[in-house]
Amino acid sequence: MKTEYFFLFPKIDEKKNGLVFALLKRAKILYTQLGIDPIIITTDFDRYLAKNYWDLISNQLAPPSIGYLNLYGNLQGTHLRLSSHLHHPPQETMYNSNVQKTQIPSTLNQRFHDKNNKNYLYEIRNQEYPTLRYVNTFQNGIKNGRLIYDTYGFLSCIQIINPLTKTVITETYYHTNGHPVIIKNFQLNKDNKNILVNIFILNNHGVITEVFDTEHQLIQYWFLMIAQKYKDDLMYLLIDRAIHFYEPLRKIKLDNMRFIGTIHATHLNGNDIYKSSINRHYQSYFKHSDSLDALVILTDRQKEHIQKRFSLDEKLFVIPHIYEKTIHQVDFDSRDPLFCLTVARYDKAKNLDSLIRVFSKVVEVIPSAYLNIYGFGAEQKFLQAEIDARNMSNHIKLMGYNENTGHLYNQASLFLFSSRSEGFGMAVLEALCHGCPVISYNIDYGPSDMIIDNNNGYLITFEDEELFSQKIISLLKNKQKRKEFSEAAYACTQLTDQSKFAQKWQELFLKIQ
Repeated sequence: MKTEYFFLFPKIDEKKNGLVFALLKRAKILYTQLGIDPIIITTDFDRYLAKNYWDLISNQLAPPSIGYLNLYGNLQGTHLRLSSHLHHPPQETMYNSNVQKTQIPSTLNQRFHDKNNKNYLYEIRNQEYPTLRYVNTFQNGIKNGRLIYDTYGFLSCIQIINPLTKTVITETYYHTNGHPVIIKNFQLNKDNKNILVNIFILNNHGVITEVFDTEHQLIQYWFLMIAQKYKDDLMYLLIDRAIHFYEPLRKIKLDNMRFIGTIHATHLNGNDIYKSSINRHYQSYFKHSDSLDALVILTDRQKEHIQKRFSLDEKLFVIPHIYEKTIHQVDFDSRDPLFCLTVARYDKAKNLDSLIRVFSKVVEVIPSAYLNIYGFGAEQKFLQAEIDARNMSNHIKLMGYNENTGHLYNQASLFLFSSRSEGFGMAVLEALCHGCPVISYNIDYGPSDMIIDNNNGYLITFEDEELFSQKIISLLKNKQKRKEFSEAAYACTQLTDQSKFAQKWQELFLKIQ
């Protein structure tokens, strides 16, 4: 029996969060250390599927031989490997004399409008070659639809939009041969939320062959199609989003499937390990643990807490993240003595508003100190408002997404970590491996596994913002202590051994085969 390894995630975008990096790192290390051929499976619609696939390979985030399957891309016949793009040269005129064209300066974009300047169409093209990215359509100057094209210029999806509510009514997805393959219908519910009503699957003759009420049913249907190809193989399914995959797939589990769940955050919504409610992302793991073959957590402390409440002893495996890149120590004096850094998603869970308050206190004492916050997310406007309210825009900056953070860790004097909770805290490990001391709230789980208090950083009682700011100030003022902390941080090498990491996964695979 052949063995196949599937790495499941909803979507891998250009901007990647910690979960995606963890998945890619795991796949790459198991490929190099164990010789497995990983297959990534995603299920969300991805108009840039081919581009995102090639970015993984060109940036060496995945091996060139990696398998890459996407639900929509598979049903649409989306090409991953084409040598050229379709070209859509700008149209000069239309038959309707009421339609006028305006070219957008310095771009290949153009809009078609009436004599009163109300739009009919607005075409957006790739700026390197005349391939359409999308076209917005309008009714009396108000947007009522969008045509979406894939990486290579094939029509991928048409959205019909209600001009009054500005919500999507219907989405029709097209095969690269030109015929529709999926139709999704939406409507507003009583809470004025746009919800999915049904999904139709069409064959290449335009005949509806399947009807689904939910996206979960579509995932089940497609996954069983994929599983047919591997019906004689042992299938290991590594699940990084339980709420998205485990809930639908456990209901269709076949005898040759092994489900490996992963937990990347705290599994609870509070501090009481016996009474706190379960994090909704992981509820299905604990409620339906019978279908789970293994559950991977990142720290011994979290394993202990899960055992005390849920047991699952035989299914629990502790496999921490590791830092896999080559580490080059830098001269301590080359670090900017006033530069503090954090890398985090702009999200409430990362508690960055607390860090902004903390660092504002630092600037009162050390006016030249500055903090750069790298990341992305829904909280960006809120965080910028917090910075502006304290007149800190010259000292605290939201730097946006940056995938190559190694040189930042090498330049900074301190890494600051303010999360409310974590499963591990990969950024803490990355900073320490680059010799950058870390000051962090002492939270569950992760920081205390890597930070040795008063050795390579400080652990601060959660929400003690006064102490947090004092520790930053004391280190920024004490070059010798920062240097000692930096040297101790470089010694954090117990989580850089790829062979040990792979061995732990190999032991897991063998135990549940």
